[in-house]
Amino acid sequence: MHNKTLKDAKNGNPEAQYELAKCYYYGIGIEGDDSEAVKWFQKAAEQGHVEAQYELAKCYYHGIGIEGDDSEAVKWFQKAAEQGHAEAQLDLARCYFYGIGVEEDDAEMVKWYQKAAEGGDAEAQYKLAK
Repeated sequence: MHNKTLKDAKNGNPEAQYELAKCYYYGIGIEGDDSEAVKWFQKAAEQGHVEAQYELAKCYYHGIGIEGDDSEAVKWFQKAAEQGHAEAQLDLARCYFYGIGVEEDDAEMVKWYQKAAEGGDAEAQYKLAK
């Protein structure tokens, strides 16, 4: 990890915060620490960084570095999905299909599968065809 990344992250740069989170998450240039990764994903996500929002959602969903919380996962999947993140759209559709963190809702499920499919996601295209 570069000192500049750390400095920029501490100064509020969302891209640097996201990069620092990945360093902690994957143990790149620093000892891996999932809770530190979540802390930095959160900071970047709150500033609208779409990839950080998606990664934070997955951390909440899987309980990585933070206690699992399906409703928080859905909140962050939603934020990333609304910015056009295809994987977040697909995961959000699954949440509506299975009622994970939200009530089952076929209309919302279809809406998010359609958005993911429009973005070229093959799994979403397959699900819609069924």
